[in-house]
Amino acid sequence: MVKALIAAALEHTEELQASCWQCLYLREQDLPAMREAGLLIRQGCQFHWHNRGYRDFEDFLATFSAEKRKKARRERRRVAESGLAITVRHGDEIDPSLWDSIHRHYLGTFARYGNHPAFTRNFFAEIGQTLQKPPGAVCCA
Repeated sequence: MVKALIAAALEHTEELQASCWQCLYLREQDLPAMREAGLLIRQGCQFHWHNRGYRDFEDFLATFSAEKRKKARRERRRVAESGLAITVRHGDEIDPSLWDSIHRHYLGTFARYGNHPAFTRNFFAEIGQTLQKPPGAVCCA
């Protein structure tokens, strides 16, 4: 039955002309059938942070060992000294050369971690138009 479901999903993906389909939280016993069908198995992990009632960042740091607190402060100081600036832009505020750069970084990230990049450069251009700044929205940079 698993093989039939995989075949149907692949067929439907092709009919939709979708670049991929993804399955999350696969059962261990289904992995061989997925591999046999030539599908890539995602290898990765996620980290979830929970605020355990911290009043501020210093309160959070107080839970670290002295060595880890020192490292965290040093990392934050280096970022501040680097002159790094983060600018928020909506999709329609990004020009084609920046989309090219974003796509290159996207490809590089997937290559570094041995994963398959699913989105094409054209996808980024199209999603950029979809993610336009809503009328009247105010955004901070």
